[in-house]
Amino acid sequence: MISIFPIIAWIVLAFTLDNPAISNAFSVTYPLQFVANVLKSIFGTGANIKAVKNKNDNIVYSSIIICTIISLMVFGITAIFAKDYIKFMNMDVDTYYELCLFSLGSSFFQLIFMLFLEKLYFEGKEKIANLHSLLYNILFLLGLFIPSLITKNFIIISSISLSISFIYVIAIAIWQFKKFKFDFNILQNIKYESATIASNLLMLIIYLFGLRNAFSYGEEYILAINFISLITDAQWDSIYAIETVAKIDISKDNYHYTKALKEAFILTGIASLSSIILFFSLFSFLEINLILGLIYLAFQILDIIIYSVSGNLCSFIQLKHSAVKNTTNKILSKVLRVCFSFLPTPFCNDIGQILGGIFVLVFCLIIRYKFFKVENGFLVPKETPKAPASQNMQ
Repeated sequence: MISIFPIIAWIVLAFTLDNPAISNAFSVTYPLQFVANVLKSIFGTGANIKAVKNKNDNIVYSSIIICTIISLMVFGITAIFAKDYIKFMNMDVDTYYELCLFSLGSSFFQLIFMLFLEKLYFEGKEKIANLHSLLYNILFLLGLFIPSLITKNFIIISSISLSISFIYVIAIAIWQFKKFKFDFNILQNIKYESATIASNLLMLIIYLFGLRNAFSYGEEYILAINFISLITDAQWDSIYAIETVAKIDISKDNYHYTKALKEAFILTGIASLSSIILFFSLFSFLEINLILGLIYLAFQILDIIIYSVSGNLCSFIQLKHSAVKNTTNKILSKVLRVCFSFLPTPFCNDIGQILGGIFVLVFCLIIRYKFFKVENGFLVPKETPKAPASQNMQ
């Protein structure tokens, strides 16, 4: 849910301001979402896993404060050098400068908001978290839509929307924060999320250079890549949620493998079908080349299917078997993708994405069948073979 409304926002702006190219701004700052993901993994998920294990909310509150300061610096510095960044991405500065600044601002507020949601999810307050997510994003969308019907001045429109986000984040912070003692150990937070952190850092490199490479092939490819990103990014967030839920259940020793796998396949079907519906509903308005769009969409759906299986297993391996093995696996798969991002083809990212996904899946299946078995729906370690009697006597 956290992504669908910002995506709708870009599409709405393209309609209300009668400029389909506006939606391309989504791809300009797309690589930076992985910076936000790294910060969320360290100061959100990692901190909450540690807090659950230690029964200490001080860890979560401390992490939110530190993350706010660091993320403000990261997004602020990027905003200062926004024109250089846009040029690097082979995009037009005059067209995308204001849009880029707006995207950076909304990404910052969304990151801080997600830290509070993460705490609610780990406390088992999913309904409250989902309600806040819905309200936050509806208000964000209305803050864009209503002003855009009154004025075409994007500075005014974006300022209203960002102000609403700021007020909501402040309100939820006042509601959530309690008196606490500073307790923070970044190394322990990283330990629980090492694979995800390494993965997102490499994803940053992959999309920075991969999109830059693909965008150099011209506007037709920019439009197609951006469009597929718009209609599948929310679906990817729902697929990533599989891994987040798995981490919560595993950390509480309540992970039902067969049930989780079944739910993952159902969610995969919904994500794939919704992507196809969105594609045929919007491709003509956004002036997308049909063949190019279908090729990029096929790559994304195939990778969603692959990830729906590997995501659960990666979380289990990370927390119950070997964080080192899982992290190494993800790093190697992303290094593979980094190499493919420099291929002289506009499909460089997608080819690397599929091959990297297969690499991770094969590794996870090997670990799963070598070290674990299923009992009553749960993954349990296989019994260690006993030494022969003659060896025991020695």
